[in-house]
Amino acid sequence: MSITSDYIRRFSRRPAATILLLGVIMAAERSASAQETPSKATLTAAEAANDHLLWERNTSSQQDLPTYDDSVVAHSRPWIATLANTSQRGLQLDAMGLLAIRAGDDSAAQRQFAERLATPGLSISDQAYTLYVATKAFTNDPQNTARLAIANKYVAKLDTAPLTPETMLVRFLAHQRMASTYYARRDSVATVREILTADAIIPAIPYDRRYWPSRSSGLEMFAEMVSSQPNARSRVDSLTRFLTQMLTASPALIAQDSAYYWMSQGYTGWIETGTSQLALLGKPLPGIVAMHWYGISAPSATDPSGPGARTFSAADGHVRVIEFGDRFCGACMMSLPALRRIRATAPAGVEFMYVTFTQGSWGADLIDGDAEAEHLRHFYLEKEKLNMPLAVWAGPKEPGIDDQVLPRQSPNITTIATTSPTFIVTDGRGIVRHVGFPDGAEAERTLNEKLRRLLKESSTTPPAATQATATLPHP
Repeated sequence: MSITSDYIRRFSRRPAATILLLGVIMAAERSASAQETPSKATLTAAEAANDHLLWERNTSSQQDLPTYDDSVVAHSRPWIATLANTSQRGLQLDAMGLLAIRAGDDSAAQRQFAERLATPGLSISDQAYTLYVATKAFTNDPQNTARLAIANKYVAKLDTAPLTPETMLVRFLAHQRMASTYYARRDSVATVREILTADAIIPAIPYDRRYWPSRSSGLEMFAEMVSSQPNARSRVDSLTRFLTQMLTASPALIAQDSAYYWMSQGYTGWIETGTSQLALLGKPLPGIVAMHWYGISAPSATDPSGPGARTFSAADGHVRVIEFGDRFCGACMMSLPALRRIRATAPAGVEFMYVTFTQGSWGADLIDGDAEAEHLRHFYLEKEKLNMPLAVWAGPKEPGIDDQVLPRQSPNITTIATTSPTFIVTDGRGIVRHVGFPDGAEAERTLNEKLRRLLKESSTTPPAATQATATLPHP
């Protein structure tokens, strides 16, 4: 796979792709090495920023979570030195600002962004873009309070700029970026404030540009941050209704073009997916049902869902990370490297489990559930090296439509994993404390911080004696 195709795969789901700047993907094709160093071939700041950020991403995928430490500073400074005697103008100033941040020179970064914003005749859209890039740059390390204060100033300028309806999307993304930053800092008040500020902008965004609001509404973060409040459920439901309304195409739009109907289905589908998983947050995780248990003793509790089925309860005093997925789910397969990394970097004492199900065949062969479960054990534990307990539902085969004979559906799909993959964290009482796969290095660091807090809680809180709904403590 070329770096360009890998780049597209990695970043097509993230607004962060914008910081790699303006069609410079071709620069990545020059070298497949994550250790590329500056050379005379690098002529622009955009190319340098692109290569450096690819180095960060590739390094993080091969090693541990990336941190904005001495290694990042050391790798970025040669790029700065290479460009020192060149004249960078226009959009290249945004890239220079990014590199300066990585090199630890915040003052230089601010000068680059200021020079770009002072460009005579700079359009409103370009001003908004630069302010957004600056916001992202200065929130690259959520724990850096000084940079966070600078980022807030850029957002304030973005809020007061004379924006057009089209550039309101940039304002939305900037506030969502701030929400993610405060979320990483565990500042629930600021997180909720920024999410609500961002979502209030959605009505001003043209309907055909509401893709990112549908994917990055902040609903999951919002639910987690308000989960300890008495009116948490009503607040989450209220925001869900608002987002659904904003992301549903009006009859007038659909009458204008049927493409809006399908666009609406896609937009609201993301909200429905998030809502179904959020229903578990703050509640006891339903029992995990499976016939085959690898790397863990089979539970003693039997289950009537199928022959040999047993039920596992997460209310056993352990903080646990659980992923539900299947072998034919592309997103599930793409999540496995990150799951291995999360497993390797998680605090000591956190338990892990992967839950899947049989589908009645392996390759071109129709096989029984026991044989397929053994194939799945080999695939996940030996080939993919997940290094965690594996639970496999192997339902009896039953007649289906069009003369198909398929395994009975796993009850985990209807009670827990309504989408694939489903990523859940439970505390020692078996209460769901997190839903949603951590998307990116910063999210993985935030997850580790959460796991440490849950471990501390579990050391002082006994396992749940019953499956009663519990109120989450304040984040």
